[in-house]
Amino acid sequence: QERAAAQAAMEAELASALRRRQLPISDFTDESLRLQCVGENSGARVWFDSTTDEVHWPVLLLYPEASMSDFIQDMAEGQTLLGQLLEMFGARGELSPPWDHQRKYAAGALQPYICFESVDGGSVVRPLRSDAPLGPQLARLRR
Repeated sequence: QERAAAQAAMEAELASALRRRQLPISDFTDESLRLQCVGENSGARVWFDSTTDEVHWPVLLLYPEASMSDFIQDMAEGQTLLGQLLEMFGARGELSPPWDHQRKYAAGALQPYICFESVDGGSVVRPLRSDAPLGPQLARLRR
């Protein structure tokens, strides 16, 4: 019961933080899909750190032309994608993965986008700035 109470308190803190940031997150309509994407064993979860007052997000990066993807398990809303991309690819592609033979994937050359569901149920795709903190950009998307 203590564990359930602690879990409920953490979820309430997260819900409050998301409301303050005007970031609605809908529930999954399919429970098995929810468990696969953000379940206990998925490695992906949105959580709130009350000591830093930051929401932490999982980030899935897709590279369609290479049919590849990367997963950032925990990215604080105050972090920039550029910092992550520099670690992954380097400034000039010097850290590129083996599938990037032409070294086209240099941190500064990449344009990140976010895809989310609109109020009417359609998909919306918007560009993100890799050099700006993630949190304020997410908040602006919904307004």
